[in-house]
Amino acid sequence: MTARLTEVTEREARGGSGDALDALIDFYRAFNARDLGGLAANWEQGDAPSMDNPMGGIRRGWKPISEGYMKLFGGPAIVQVTFHGFTSQGGDDWHCSWGASSARARLPIGR
Repeated sequence: MTARLTEVTEREARGGSGDALDALIDFYRAFNARDLGGLAANWEQGDAPSMDNPMGGIRRGWKPISEGYMKLFGGPAIVQVTFHGFTSQGGDDWHCSWGASSARARLPIGR
């Protein structure tokens, strides 16, 4: 029987094959650590990538996407995200995952 993840939190062990699931784990690990360099390693550079989410809206190209992350990471809230109920598709040189994210945000004491 093959185990199938139903959510990605950042704590999962990578399979080590560099497949799409490893990329998802790497993405959430970098996001939850506020690691822009780790996120950059996960996104295609240039104008091709796009991102759409309720907080950041639609962003096209790595530069606008990274600016959204920098704005979030530069603020006082510490945001932790979990990805769940997802499905994905891919080809030889691309992969896309769809699902729902749930987030927790907290402010440091004194804010």
